[in-house]
Amino acid sequence: MTSSSEGTEKQFLKNESVMKLVESLLENEDSLNFGSLLPMANKLIKDETLMELVGDIGKSTDELKEEQDPYLQEDHKLYVLQKQLEDMKKELTLTKQELADLKKQDTSIFGLGIKVIHAASQDLKKGVNILTGFGKLLK
Repeated sequence: MTSSSEGTEKQFLKNESVMKLVESLLENEDSLNFGSLLPMANKLIKDETLMELVGDIGKSTDELKEEQDPYLQEDHKLYVLQKQLEDMKKELTLTKQELADLKKQDTSIFGLGIKVIHAASQDLKKGVNILTGFGKLLK
């Protein structure tokens, strides 16, 4: 058995013995023995978990809010940062897609430019041939 489970078992046995003591005291409500109440009160006071629970119950709601507030603020900050990171990832994905589209357009425009230059070259050759033919006719 591990030490934490042993501690839990001891705590359970303590709580069980306290409950048995309380039950035995309350069996006959007419004749309460105050002598047996003192050992029970002593056990309850020595029980650290009970004292912590009483201490927590005694705290005001403002004190509890003050304790929880830094954690809530930190959680909120983490949530906001996570959302910003997700938004940045989406924006980066869109930017990558736009870049890929621009590269495709660039390739298409470059290809069209080459075709236009080739067609202009062909037209220039035809124009030169026509002018050469007119020159021969005029001589």
